[in-house]
Formats: sequence, structure tokens, C-alpha cells
Amino acid sequence: MPHQVILEETVMKEIEAVEDEKYMENDIIEEWTEREELKEFDEVGKRLIIETLHWHKGANHHIKAVYTGNLRITVWRKEKEKQKLENEIKGMKTLDAFFKSSETLYSSQSFQSQLSPS
Repeated sequence: MPHQVILEETVMKEIEAVEDEKYMENDIIEEWTEREELKEFDEVGKRLIIETLHWHKGANHHIKAVYTGNLRITVWRKEKEKQKLENEIKGMKTLDAFFKSSETLYSSQSFQSQLSPS
């Protein structure tokens, strides 16, 4: 039991410390806003924006064009891939030809089995 009482006291002290810190932070912010003139802050902000976003002479020379995928090397790669696929297709049998060859093979085997005496 005494251990639990000490633990509860410690937790309560920590909670009070955190609340005191929050209260002090709020006081500091309120004092700053009361003392500082926000006009100066606004002027500094405007000056920063003007200096940062100033458009320099010749700045348009550094702007890159949007990539559209029509570079010579890209077109060449796409054409090469297309030719490769076309060559692979030429080497493949069509589905009809595959089944026809299977049917002829099956029919010739069945015909031979009918001719051979069992």
C-alpha cells in the first residue's frame, strides 16, 4: 500500500508540473503579443516574400520543358520493342493451328490403332 501512495503522489506532481508549464507558455505568448507590434512582423514577412519570389531577368531560360515521351531514344526503344514482339508473334502458332495439329495427331494415332490387329 505505501508503494501505491508514493506512486500516486508522484503522478500527481508530474501532472501539476505539466499544467504549470502550459500555463507559463501561455503567459509568455500573451506577453509577447502585448509587447510586440505585429506591424513589424508583417513588414518583415512582406519583404521576405518580395525578395524570395522576385522574377530575375533570364529566369525563363532555366525552366525545363515538360517531358512528352517523344525523344529520339524513347521512340527508338519503343519501335525496337514493337519489332521484337512482332517477331515473337510470327514464331508462335495460332490457337487454331495448335488444335488442328493436335487433332491430326490424335486422328492419325487412332487410325493406326484401328489398322493394327490387337
